[in-house]
Amino acid sequence: MPSSAQASSPRLGYWGTPTGNPDWCEENYVVSYYIAEFWNTLSSVPIVLAGLYGLRQSIRQGYGWQYSISWAALAVVGVGSVAFHGTLLFEGQALDELSMIWCVAIFLVVSLRRPPVTFAVCCLYLPAFTYSYFIATEYFIFFVLSYIFIVGILVVRSVLLAWGAKSKTMKVLVSIAGGIYVGGFACLWLPEHFLCVLVEHSERPALVVSLQLHAWFHLTSTIGPYSYLLFAQLERYQKQGARLTTEGTILPVVVMEGKTRTL
Repeated sequence: MPSSAQASSPRLGYWGTPTGNPDWCEENYVVSYYIAEFWNTLSSVPIVLAGLYGLRQSIRQGYGWQYSISWAALAVVGVGSVAFHGTLLFEGQALDELSMIWCVAIFLVVSLRRPPVTFAVCCLYLPAFTYSYFIATEYFIFFVLSYIFIVGILVVRSVLLAWGAKSKTMKVLVSIAGGIYVGGFACLWLPEHFLCVLVEHSERPALVVSLQLHAWFHLTSTIGPYSYLLFAQLERYQKQGARLTTEGTILPVVVMEGKTRTL
């Protein structure tokens, strides 16, 4: 028998009827009248903080502008996630999903060292994708398939770079980035999608709802991209003496020899 919470329709709160799609496992407006999915929103904050922390360290270490943009893009993904899960409105979903596409495309350009062809393709593809997103009927499926495609290319490219460099540290970073992010998608995002998103609200398994799978997925979505950008910086600046360290820092960072490490 489904619980009373499951048997009823989704609660309405400050932001009104959800206009975004999909509605995840977490029960709406249970913790706060002003936050649609409290735990999914709260778990998005580390993405913002990781992006801002990486941006600060990247600027202090004097890395190229492309890495600053990459870290900033990661922070924007977190902001978009907060906007979507906090409101469940289409406007928040668009910020969430479009920022994810733009972010991973930026990662790919950085990984490919911005060759003219790749850079030009992204400059054409991203505006075209953004336009198509707003006119597509099945915009969520369109987003998911596009995102998986770009992430797949990025993973393959990163593995080739890491194993070609013959660096144990880079191999570990790529393994963490790919393993945790792809693992989170396979073990958290997909089960939730099939057991909640594609299921009537009253038929959602109580155990799955209580596990807060999407909130845990946000944590893997923090660790994965953060590890990837560490790898990208290390791979790019290894010949200039870049190295990974945790000394005197809140999170692991890549530092250049002679540069000051700061919190």
